[in-house]
Amino acid sequence: MAKEVLDTAEFKLPLGLPFSKGIKKGNHIFVSGSASFNERGEFVGEDDIYKQTQQTLKNILAVIKSAGGNIEDVVKINIYLKSKSDWGILNQAYKDFFGNLPMPARTTIETNLTQDNFLVEIDAEAILE
Repeated sequence: MAKEVLDTAEFKLPLGLPFSKGIKKGNHIFVSGSASFNERGEFVGEDDIYKQTQQTLKNILAVIKSAGGNIEDVVKINIYLKSKSDWGILNQAYKDFFGNLPMPARTTIETNLTQDNFLVEIDAEAILE
């Protein structure tokens, strides 16, 4: 079974990054660590963890949708958080995004991120029915 590289025009990554936005193999979707870039490649939510979280989750969902999936197919989320002081607002943005759906399994780690303006980076896994 071959891997399928996933892409979407919903957001643009900075040029030259050596990874795919996502990969589909069989009915499994793996979304790379994502940050809050919009469709023009502009960074969204400078110094705003809520906006960054919402945009990043929107980007992840766009990759999953490009493979025929939807929000209910998300089974695992990994969150890399720059500062644990943003934990409460991150959780509110996360709850607002998923609404009343069953929440995916999740891990959150406080860590240094690759760009100074990143407050959060998120990756995800989804399984299609």
